[in-house]
Amino acid sequence: MISDGDSLSLDIIYNKYINLIYKKIREFNFKDDYEDILQECLIVLNNSIEKYKDGPVPFAAFFMRNLQNKLSTIYTMKKKKKVIVSDLLVEMMDPSFSFEEYPELTKAMFEGLTPFQIKIIDYRFIKRFDVPYILKTLNIKRSTFYYELKKGIDRIKYNVEKHKIEI
Repeated sequence: MISDGDSLSLDIIYNKYINLIYKKIREFNFKDDYEDILQECLIVLNNSIEKYKDGPVPFAAFFMRNLQNKLSTIYTMKKKKKVIVSDLLVEMMDPSFSFEEYPELTKAMFEGLTPFQIKIIDYRFIKRFDVPYILKTLNIKRSTFYYELKKGIDRIKYNVEKHKIEI
């Protein structure tokens, strides 16, 4: 079921583990960046679903290890005052950032993204809409949103490295 990748299976898995994710975030006492941390955790869930192979370790244990590692890393990075997501995405989230000042950056960054991924990145990072609003506006499921967001961010990171983009 986990490796099937169909929408119904993904929704069942997301619904099953969402409360566990909330609990783990509370255990680490993340208050300031709650929505960003939740987003990171849901991306971990999506990555775990993609990478899990049936074997002696149950999916729940596999996911919990990945989630614990991610939250520990975030906690350590926050203590060291490092950024959770890539510097470029953080820069994009700054209200003073303007894509109009960087037309070549915009073109290079979004190269290879689907129009849907661009819309999700635009709504989340550029227009700064919250996740429930995006889900309602685009009429999509939470699992679809995080899957497409992860793919879009991965592609942007690839483009940043490929084109050696700096701001």
